[in-house]
Amino acid sequence: MPDFKTARKTFREGGLMSHNRIYLEVSRGDYIFHICAAPWGKGFFFSSWTRTKLRSTVFEKLPIIGKVIAEANQYDTYYKLDTDGMFRSSVHQTVLSAIDNLTEAKGIKGLTELERKPDLRSLIK
Repeated sequence: MPDFKTARKTFREGGLMSHNRIYLEVSRGDYIFHICAAPWGKGFFFSSWTRTKLRSTVFEKLPIIGKVIAEANQYDTYYKLDTDGMFRSSVHQTVLSAIDNLTEAKGIKGLTELERKPDLRSLIK
């Protein structure tokens, strides 16, 4: 793939004193992908986020701290997005497991693949 770059990036989980997470950054043109792999409970998860490069804002014009303020206020933290996603996924998988146990015990046909997919409409703002 021509003109792509990779880098190791560190992002905070939340505020200034929070823990850091390390992401692989793959970028080309205006697009940036941040890829993470981390432990979750007794397992492991992978996440991939796609963003476009930040555009100039009024904050960036402030001396010394302008760029930091602009970037900090641009998006939710990756930690928040990751943990929100893992929580949603964990709850969804638990519900599916309960449904599978009940349908199997009763000899009822299980859910279709379409029925097993999470309903994400409530996440649209």
